[in-house]
Amino acid sequence: MFPLENYLENLDQEIRIFGVNKILMQFHKKHGQEVIDKLQETIHISTYYNWLSGKSPIPIKFIRAFAKYDPNILAKCYNEMTYLSVSRKKCILPKSMTRKLAYLIGVLNGDGHMHKNRKYFTITVDSLDYIHKILLPHIRNLFECDGYINHFENYYRLDIGSKVIHSFLSLFCPVGKKTGKLYVPTLIKENKEFLKEYLCGLFDTDGCIGYGKKKKNLYFVFVQSDKKFVFEIHQCLISLGVHVNLPRKFMSPAKPYAKSRQLEEWRIYVGSKKDLKDLLNIIHFKHPNKIKKSREVKGELDGFGEIRTPDLLTQK
Repeated sequence: MFPLENYLENLDQEIRIFGVNKILMQFHKKHGQEVIDKLQETIHISTYYNWLSGKSPIPIKFIRAFAKYDPNILAKCYNEMTYLSVSRKKCILPKSMTRKLAYLIGVLNGDGHMHKNRKYFTITVDSLDYIHKILLPHIRNLFECDGYINHFENYYRLDIGSKVIHSFLSLFCPVGKKTGKLYVPTLIKENKEFLKEYLCGLFDTDGCIGYGKKKKNLYFVFVQSDKKFVFEIHQCLISLGVHVNLPRKFMSPAKPYAKSRQLEEWRIYVGSKKDLKDLLNIIHFKHPNKIKKSREVKGELDGFGEIRTPDLLTQK
């Protein structure tokens, strides 16, 4: 784990914080009368006293206003806060970067979508098993929040409705259209363990591992239309000790089953046995379909160097 810097000032200012009434009481003893005179222009005085007693949570925007009198109050509230909410639905937010958070950010940068309405985010995948065994446990662990699963013809969509969580994750992930906005957060890129988990989440949802006929031509492929992001991922793999050729332009159908190839994408391709073995030594898939394929590929690579298998129970 690695502590995150105080992010309260960067969240939606309507978000309300629980668990800080003791700090507000201390603040009130020093600045109460002066603050009350100002607050009476905007809220009922009973609301202020409900904050002090802990009966109701306080919006971040008012804590920011109190910083005029106590510059350290945001930091104090960040350290002591418990739950956060916008309506009745409460959740927690991580105060540290962890493997689970790095993995989820990778998933969102792969097949996730941070909606422009800032009320919810979605993850679209092809496996219900993956949602139940990996995604939902990660989300519950990180936020104490659940999601809703929608089943469509060929895929499943996990919807998580929370302005609080959306606001937090938008510190790491682009909102709305992702092309041209994707990036690997610096805090993740500078830590190899976090970077491995991030890439695992990204490749679980937006990568492909497999083989040709008769299990020949073993390969891993990652394709995106965002050239800058693909080259950044290429550099991340290099930094982890995996030799990967430069990404190449790849023309794809603009729509499913279209005959013409008009969509320009960029492809990372790993086909060398040595490079593929190095990749599988650092990327340990969690998606059940990817696990199955990677095991088959590992079986074909047996005897070609060593492939390490992680103890997933030790991951945090």
